[in-house]
Amino acid sequence: MESKSQNSSYLLWPFRGFGYFITHPKMWPLALFTTLLFTAILLAVFLFVMVITWPNLDSGFWAKVWDILKSFGYSTTALLVAFIVLMPVVLTLALDKMLRKVLLAEEGKSVEVGFFRSMYSGTVVFFKTIFWRIFWPIVGLICAIFLGPIGAFISQVGIGHLAIIDAVDLTLALKGHSTEKRISLYKAKRGAIFYMGVSAGILSMGLSLTIIGWLLWIPAVFTGAALWVKDWPEIENTPAA
Repeated sequence: MESKSQNSSYLLWPFRGFGYFITHPKMWPLALFTTLLFTAILLAVFLFVMVITWPNLDSGFWAKVWDILKSFGYSTTALLVAFIVLMPVVLTLALDKMLRKVLLAEEGKSVEVGFFRSMYSGTVVFFKTIFWRIFWPIVGLICAIFLGPIGAFISQVGIGHLAIIDAVDLTLALKGHSTEKRISLYKAKRGAIFYMGVSAGILSMGLSLTIIGWLLWIPAVFTGAALWVKDWPEIENTPAA
């Protein structure tokens, strides 16, 4: 059972992660380089879908505005799908090294996770959380069709939620916990993870307005999740398995 202070503060962890990341330049090179490539691919997907769904501008003003916002919603949903597909690669290539630096700085230790072991355990967790990876694109698309710009916000929340799921799992792996233990802890914390994902989605929307700021979003969210997870009372006195 989480304390009241924990319940009232976990929504702030994505923002705390942002502050931690930007004040620790040693974490920047690989994380920002990989995130830059990742963001470039996501942006290309976003723009491609925006171009093919861009409306005919011969309609009335308000209809025109609504159709443009729907196009934005479709594009954000496509971005979410690309995020789901590509994130495991980004996790393995860069973010595990960044989070290892966080844990070494904060706790003085972390567990080395090999490439193939990381890919295997990540794949297991991917399919164990497949419901959300299917749910968010479907809901984002439906909202884009019927609710226009709300679909874009829903997709951002979905991206935030999935990022927190992956960040929590990666942190637990770097602390030496088995796949089964990580899934068990995820189930116990899924409510907090969901709301933290909403908070991460809000941060994403804010940083997206600056374009460059979104490059910091993925490292910030993963850093915030690692700082949150490392102090879970459920694992403080539990040996890694």
